[in-house]
Amino acid sequence: MRRLLALLLVLFAGAALAQSPVVHFPRRSGGQGPEGALGPQGPTGPQGLQGEQGPQGEPGDPGGPVGPEGPAGPQGPEGPEGPMGPEGPQGPQGEIGPSGGPPGPEGPVGPTGPEGPEGPAGPEGPAGPEGPTGPPGETGPMGASGDSLPLIKTYSVTNVPSITISDFVDSAYIEYIIKVHLRSNSDDRIFFLRSDSDGGASPDDASGAYAFITRGFDNTSTALTYSSTTSAIGVAMGLTDNDIGNKVGNVTGEGLHGTIVVEHVGGGSFDPIFRWDMTYVTSNSNLARVYGGGRRKATAAINALQIYAEGAPTILVSGEVRVYGVRNEN
Repeated sequence: MRRLLALLLVLFAGAALAQSPVVHFPRRSGGQGPEGALGPQGPTGPQGLQGEQGPQGEPGDPGGPVGPEGPAGPQGPEGPEGPMGPEGPQGPQGEIGPSGGPPGPEGPVGPTGPEGPEGPAGPEGPAGPEGPTGPPGETGPMGASGDSLPLIKTYSVTNVPSITISDFVDSAYIEYIIKVHLRSNSDDRIFFLRSDSDGGASPDDASGAYAFITRGFDNTSTALTYSSTTSAIGVAMGLTDNDIGNKVGNVTGEGLHGTIVVEHVGGGSFDPIFRWDMTYVTSNSNLARVYGGGRRKATAAINALQIYAEGAPTILVSGEVRVYGVRNEN
């Protein structure tokens, strides 16, 4: 920079000299006089052209060492609380802590509360399985019209060996209902039924001529059973039980009461078929109810029946028998 200033001064001085008037002095030779005094500074010339940039100077001396850190100034007053920053991300889940101690002992049962109101009825459950078939009921009473179930025969007897029912078969009837109310003159007796094909003159009493089954209960729930397989005779159909004490008694109030139905009189390809339902007081004074069925093992049509008590003809029977017909058109 100083070099640049010196160059500018020289240029200004040259320009000033060029513009000054020239004074000519007469030459004379002589020795060189003393150097004259420096004239006054001429006026400042116009600004010269900018010179070229000089080379970069050498770096200056570095400053002195950093001074020691000054003492900390007193703490300024606490600034106002800044606004809450945004919520940071959720941190990782911590480890599961140790489980608590063992459960405490069960507390005492509290007092029973008052009974609540009755709830609504639940839905009806499914129907249970069908029970076993019960014993057949007694034949119903005769209808109101006398013509629908006409009385065909009536027998009232006293101390006879047997009761023969004949002349009752008629083509107008499809089956026959026989009501009996009988008692023997001896205690603990079976009552039997046989059939005949020649008007009652010779009831069929051959061994094995019939097959039958009778069963029931008494009021002590004792089972009662009698059949042609347990009786070797097979010469008649047993209407009651055959065990001692379970047969028909004959004291006052005891006796046999019930219904015999002739389902088919036989003929053609059918055997005569019978069924019965009896109620009686046994010789043990128990009330018994039995029902059964039987057949005559031959297809010949029957036209007569015989009822008697065990031990006939020595043992006699008394009572009443009525025969009704069930009409074909009913």
